This record gives sequence, structure tokens and C-alpha cells, in this order.
Amino acid sequence: MLGELRLANDKDIKELEVIVSQYITEQAQTMIIEMQKNNVDSFGLGKYVRNSLTYNQWSNLDWHDVYPNLEVRCHTKVSIKDYGKFGN
Repeated sequence: MLGELRLANDKDIKELEVIVSQYITEQAQTMIIEMQKNNVDSFGLGKYVRNSLTYNQWSNLDWHDVYPNLEVRCHTKVSIKDYGKFGN
């Protein structure tokens, strides 16, 4: 056993899903902030924004100035569907 939680227990699985989801959300949020500092859009947020605007709206938007100042919120949901055991 590597931790206190047991995957055979449904309550522990739900708790682990929440813990992992929070961790992934925090890491993703940190990555986005770092990418915004460097004006890098590796997640393709600009493409998403461009597809939700009209051509004129996008043309009038200076994405390179807007992107670093966007408020981006990440949400994740983890679902453990199955688990296994490593062994010899």
C-alpha cells in the first residue's frame, strides 16, 4: 500500500478523484499563467476565441495584447473507472 486510501473502497476512490482533480487543475492553471507571461498559446485558446467571434470582431481584436491579460479558469473532473495491481 502506497497511501492511506484503498481503491477497493468507493468512498476512498471518490476522495482520490477529488485530490487528483484539484492537483491537475492547479498544475494546468500554473501552466496557463506561465504561457501567458511568455505570450505562448499552446492550448489554442486563440483559436477557440476566434471561432466564437465574427470576422470583424476578431479583426478588431489585438489577440497578442489581450491574451496575456485574459482570466482563464481551469476545471477538471477525474473519474477512476478501474484499478489494478502491479506485481510479479
